[in-house]
Amino acid sequence: MNKLLLTSFVFLILTSPKMGYTQDTTDYRTYSIVLGEFLNKLSETKNSILIQSESDTVFYYVDKSYKHYNLLSKHNKRQIRFENLFKIKNWQTKVITKEELESLTIDENEDIIWDPLYAKYPEIECVIFLSSIYYTKTNKLKGFLQVGFMRNGLNGGYYLIEFNLKKNNKKFKCIETLVN
Repeated sequence: MNKLLLTSFVFLILTSPKMGYTQDTTDYRTYSIVLGEFLNKLSETKNSILIQSESDTVFYYVDKSYKHYNLLSKHNKRQIRFENLFKIKNWQTKVITKEELESLTIDENEDIIWDPLYAKYPEIECVIFLSSIYYTKTNKLKGFLQVGFMRNGLNGGYYLIEFNLKKNNKKFKCIETLVN
């Protein structure tokens, strides 16, 4: 009886979702609000983006003396998968796998190319790469998110966005961390 109980307990632990590895409705709302602010600052000309379905697992920050570097670097190692549940005002989104993205942007010589991607998705402005969200408050109103973007292979970069989504006090601080 004890062995059966222990086996059942281990099974439940191993198969239950781990906190932070899955996305819920609040997370997609946060991603959508933060991405909307980010895209508005980029002054984009189109209204469609591709989002890679696998989260970034590397924290791209050159200055290791940044006060949250170790915490965010450790946090970003957790891989999550995105579904197309983003609702960004005035923007259409499509989620694309890493494999598909690589097949459209890396040729047989392992050179980066963009023509096949834009031939298949002519309406997109850029490709977005997201980290998991690191919330600093349990109510999920404050936290950090790394956003990477690339467009036309000509420019792009990674940004750390510190956000506060309180209704009357919304704040977004965007720190450039790596630029192509």
